[in-house]
Amino acid sequence: MKEFCKLLDAIYTICLIILVAAMFVMLLVQIVCLFLMNGPTSVWIYDFIMPKAGIVASIMVVSVVLLSYLRPSKKKTDD
Repeated sequence: MKEFCKLLDAIYTICLIILVAAMFVMLLVQIVCLFLMNGPTSVWIYDFIMPKAGIVASIMVVSVVLLSYLRPSKKKTDD
């Protein structure tokens, strides 16, 4: 079970890095397109990244939900 939790942790971390990098790239391209007044490129990058980001975010949600059920909860006991 610990190996599966470690695998889910790795999947979550990789997906988080991919999602943050994709959003950072999209932000930079959007800023450049704003200054260059290039609307079609702005729309293209949005249409290119958003479906893929949705899939990555879905994978992240599934891995986090599975982790929340599989990991033992650390309850504090008052002695």
